[in-house]
Amino acid sequence: MPLVAALSMFLIVPFLPTASNTRIDASLFELSAAMAVHVLIAAIVIVVVEAGPLFFWWQRNRTISFSSTMLWAAVLGNTPAVLAVVIFVSGRALRGQPFDDLAWISRPFALGTTVGLICGLAFWLIALHPWRAATSSLP
Repeated sequence: MPLVAALSMFLIVPFLPTASNTRIDASLFELSAAMAVHVLIAAIVIVVVEAGPLFFWWQRNRTISFSSTMLWAAVLGNTPAVLAVVIFVSGRALRGQPFDDLAWISRPFALGTTVGLICGLAFWLIALHPWRAATSSLP
């Protein structure tokens, strides 16, 4: 799933709007590649630390449905956004700076949800889809 996350971010970045007062000295390909690498690293950590243990616990204790897969994918996809917002807001609070412009917070959560849902759908289609169990040749 980390590769799916990185590929989806690489494809999403060119469509993201930038602020009119932002000067970017990199090409769109470089920006997409940089975001994809960062998402790949974060996704590896998320799979190892959160998604893997959650999957094994959920599989042992309950039936894994499509809706629960997508819900947890959206939640886990937003983990990096939550950490970034907490670090940013606490840093501003420690320096005594005001919280006057927090409109940017919606963007990381939208990206996290989108990438998380794409990965959840890929996981469902590859690992959990009901037809896979019906056509499996394993005993």
